[in-house]
Amino acid sequence: MNGSINIQQVKDVIGLSLKIGVKDLIENTPFERPAFAYIQTKNGTTANSTISQFDGDLGYGFYVYDLTDENVMKVFLDLIANDNIQLGYNLSKGGLDILTPLNLYVVSSDENSKNEIIRKTSPAVLESFNECVGKVIDSAVSGTK
Repeated sequence: MNGSINIQQVKDVIGLSLKIGVKDLIENTPFERPAFAYIQTKNGTTANSTISQFDGDLGYGFYVYDLTDENVMKVFLDLIANDNIQLGYNLSKGGLDILTPLNLYVVSSDENSKNEIIRKTSPAVLESFNECVGKVIDSAVSGTK
């Protein structure tokens, strides 16, 4: 799985967005856009809150959620706390959902000679995201872009 989670102002709405592509590492297939994707935490889910869904770069899908939606706000608060986040997706419409845990402190991962995944973590990326969130919200409130 590869992608990003962003916050952005879309017209008069502040949106939480998810860009996601998935691939089979064993078969080394190219990235594939899911038929559906969402963010789930212990307190909420964006599964029923999509305001926009569209194809992006080859192999990636984009999903935008209205941050004023109560469930999306719960997810957002868990995101900024890096608290029990999962990405859900399915590869075919109506297909089985696959849930994958997400740790927003992971900045890189490598495989060692024993085929073990070694993850490097740091809170810096999430701290930077939180600073950016503040700027987007300030901009939206003040009416500047």
